[in-house]
Amino acid sequence: MKKDIQDYILRTPWLRKAIELDLIMLENQLPYFIFTELFDFILKKQPENQGNMNIPPYLSKHWKESESHDFFIRITCEFFIDYYRNGKATIKKPGEVELQQLNEIKHFTDLVRQFMCPDSGYPPDPHVKIKCLYTAKQLDRAGVNFVPSDDHSLADIHRTKVTYNCFCIGWKYLKLKVPKLKVEDDTECLMRNVMALEQCLYPCEAHICNYISLLDQLINTAEDVELLVEKDVVQNFLGSNDAVANLFNKICDQIAETSFCYGTL
Repeated sequence: MKKDIQDYILRTPWLRKAIELDLIMLENQLPYFIFTELFDFILKKQPENQGNMNIPPYLSKHWKESESHDFFIRITCEFFIDYYRNGKATIKKPGEVELQQLNEIKHFTDLVRQFMCPDSGYPPDPHVKIKCLYTAKQLDRAGVNFVPSDDHSLADIHRTKVTYNCFCIGWKYLKLKVPKLKVEDDTECLMRNVMALEQCLYPCEAHICNYISLLDQLINTAEDVELLVEKDVVQNFLGSNDAVANLFNKICDQIAETSFCYGTL
């Protein structure tokens, strides 16, 4: 419980949030291996006879290095849990494959990007370029049904065709399953830092840049935002639908993309 947390930062929500965002800023990053080596150094310096020194069991020097690294990535993930599927899922016990992938992160910004990237991978097609698509309002009028999703990563968008039979007449409509996006005051800062990282290190796997480009296509006006809010796909904490529309209409400025991972979508 919050009242049982002794650390001042962790039990002060506004302070924790401010530090959390500060640790995601791309210019503030240190290589992740520095933290793991510091953590190993602390473990090795623990005394043999701990007695009543109130040292947590996870700082025991008897731990293997691999176990300490697994523990450190778990507590790192827990600190940034709000960015893992919008904080809906737990990552206290990730599988071996997931642990291996997370242990290969470069820094905290890279970790948050991993949380956002689609589960299925969506290999980008270098031959598919971003083109002018339809807006959310236009797709809604054409029969596309936007459905919110809680159990996927932020950029994991799926579509399914549904056949509906009534009075021996059948017709099809498209269902687009979109993970919920919470748009807050710090959303632009978060997205810009992750997008800047992709521009530098992942130009051919720019999943988040592609995701934001897709939203930019879906959202042109406040009416598009209003529709996505009504469908519970977007949670607007900025207050104004115009503010959300302006955010997505400008956030892709100066972003260069060589491929589009939602080409088949």
